[in-house]
Amino acid sequence: MRDFEIHALIKQLLLADNAAVAEMEVDGGTSLATGGLELTSLELIRLLVGLEESLDIELDDEMIMNSHFGTVDDVVELVGRGLANSGRELSTTSSS
Repeated sequence: MRDFEIHALIKQLLLADNAAVAEMEVDGGTSLATGGLELTSLELIRLLVGLEESLDIELDDEMIMNSHFGTVDDVVELVGRGLANSGRELSTTSSS
């Protein structure tokens, strides 16, 4: 799975709760909080659960608690670790 696919999945999951996301460009540098997606802590948890379910991975509590979530790339990095733990890898190549 490539990082841009995770970005697209994040946007898709966020659209389910917030139609305003459709008008936003969501990339790695997009802030999760102020000046960006404006996610609450509950919305962040919903996003992480949605990613776990969509990708069939488990993000263990320790990984989540030891992560800093400032941008979309921070979530992508966490997902990459979850994929690695499940025997898959995240590719940072931007083309298919």
